[in-house]
Formats: sequence, structure tokens, C-alpha cells
Amino acid sequence: MKKRPSYLKFSNLIVLVGRTNVGKSALFNRIIGDHKALVAQEEHLTRDLNIQPAVWENTDLTFADTGGADLERKDEIDEAVWKKIGEVLENSSIIIFVTDVRQGLSPFERDWIKDLQKYHKPIIVAANKSDSGNLRSLAAEFYQLGVESVLPTSALTGSGIGDLLDAVVKTIKPKPPEEKSDKPIMRLSIVGKTNVGKSSLVNSLLGESRMIVSEIPHTTREPIDSHIEWDEKAITLIDTAGLRRRAKMATKTESIGATRTWRAIGRSDVVLFMFDAASEITAQDKRIAGMIHESRKPMIVVANKWDLIPDKTSKTMEKFRDFFGRQFPFLKWAPMIFISAKTGLHAKDIFQKSLEVFS
Repeated sequence: MKKRPSYLKFSNLIVLVGRTNVGKSALFNRIIGDHKALVAQEEHLTRDLNIQPAVWENTDLTFADTGGADLERKDEIDEAVWKKIGEVLENSSIIIFVTDVRQGLSPFERDWIKDLQKYHKPIIVAANKSDSGNLRSLAAEFYQLGVESVLPTSALTGSGIGDLLDAVVKTIKPKPPEEKSDKPIMRLSIVGKTNVGKSSLVNSLLGESRMIVSEIPHTTREPIDSHIEWDEKAITLIDTAGLRRRAKMATKTESIGATRTWRAIGRSDVVLFMFDAASEITAQDKRIAGMIHESRKPMIVVANKWDLIPDKTSKTMEKFRDFFGRQFPFLKWAPMIFISAKTGLHAKDIFQKSLEVFS
């Protein structure tokens, strides 16, 4: 039996979909009242599911920001984005189809609405970038999609957001907000170089494929929060963008993502410093470890890809700890866990160890 994704535990899942650069992430930030999603002019910024709760008119809501739905699927990342969109739409309560009034109705949107209607979910069109009266008047064009509700919105000014949320609450069956839990919340960020397995670890801990995993560097572009309950304790996992040397950062977006990674460390209760145990330790590993150390946050060292270490014996871990201590003398105090994010080996031990250092 297929395991239900963890986001089904949230009330009233509302999914934002649309082409690249129509303003989904900016609208998502407006709705949840925080800058959780990375926003810029570069295409394909949002790749993983970004899921956050909100309350409107005494109703619990959960919003999901998805990757841009380009018709052309150029590589494995595009294919993975499409797969994620399909998975979350299957389990949604409402679909918000975000469009751009400045660009007008596109042939792709005319075709894709037919696919969206196959999910048999209520669809609201958010005619975004309606930043002025003249632009708002252009929203009527999107009624050609055959939907009942087209609402002009502006993520830039906030205009129309209240009307959009009113329509959402009116469409779903209202549920009273759940009582706030008294369970302690621990924020756990996962930090390291690109391609050391951070997103794979999040997927392993969640027990589902929430994050897109690829050999292509820098697949995760921004910190993504995921919520899980373990041993009756609420835990927030923060998957961060992989960090490269500033001179090697290819785009402004990558630089912004790196900055947000350091901010994510600041709001964490425990930081997992993750590195590839099967590869050579680099100067960048040491830089990242040093910066985490300077943050004075409780820290756990996570040696990933332990399954790839050949000819292990009962003394291999101890020898590796000694080696690591020589490479990182300032981290001798930090507990170390040997895992395989790919196979799940010892991954769940991270929760118990994190709670120990958190308390």
C-alpha cells in the first residue's frame, strides 16, 4: 500500500500552480505573510514543494508553492518538477491557477487547464501582477479558461489577496482551527556543500520524496521547511541550498540562496553539518564548518554516504572520528553520526541525538 504523503495531515491543502515567472512564489509569500519562497527574475527558482500553514477567517489552510509548469521538459529536474506538481494536485482541496495579466492568456495555459480539470478540484484563477486599475481590467480575459472564478491579484502591492483568501474559504468546507500544540518545536537545519545528500536526507526522514534529488549541482535553491512529528515532538526540518565558494557561484540567485542558508542557521535550534564521508574533505567543508561553529548553535556532524565506505570493520568509525578530529580540531566536541541518506542507515538516529543536544 502506497504511503500517504505527510502534507495530507494538514487541513485544506491549496496548491498554487502556473508557468514560470508568473509570480507564484511572490503570491505565496504574500499569503503566508513571510518570505519563505525565493523570488527573482530567473526561471525555475522553485523546484521543491514549499508547504506552509495559514489561517484566514478562523479557518486552517495549508498552501503549497510548486515549480513552474513549463511545457518543455528539458532535463531530469523538469521531469521531477512535473511529477511533484501531479502528486500534490492529486491530494489538494483547491487549485489556484496563477497567471500573468501583463503577458495575457498563453496557448500553454489554454491547454493545461484541460489537464488541471481532470483532477476534479475547484479551480480559482489568480490573475497576478494586476498592479493598477488598468491591469486589473485585463483579468477578464482569463474567463476564457472556462473557470467560474477569476480574481485580479497583485503580489507586489497586496491588492486582491483578501478577496482570493475569501474565495478559498468560501469554496472549502470550513473547519475550526486546531488547538495549538504544547509540544516543543525544534528547528533542525541541514547545511553543507552542494550534492552531499541534504535533500536525500530530508526525504529519508520524512519517509517520502518531498525534495527533488539529482546529481545536477545546486538543485535546492532556497531553504525549504518541512514539518514532521517524531516521538510526540514537533520538528521542523530545513533543507538549505548547497554552499559553494562565492567565486564559483554562477548566478545572483545562487548568492541569494547562500545568504538565506546563513539566515536559516540563525533561526535553527540545532544545525546538522553534513559532508560526504566517501569523498575527500575540502577547504569548503572546513569553511562551512567554521561558520556554523561561529554561530554558536548546537551542532551535529553528519557523515553521509557511509554505505560507500569499503572494507569496514568494527574500528572503522573510531578511526574516521580520529581522522575527522585532525581535520576539524575545533569540532572535537560535536557528536558525529554515520548515515546513508540513500538507504536510510542510521538516519532516524539524528532525531534522538538532536533532541539531546537541543535540551
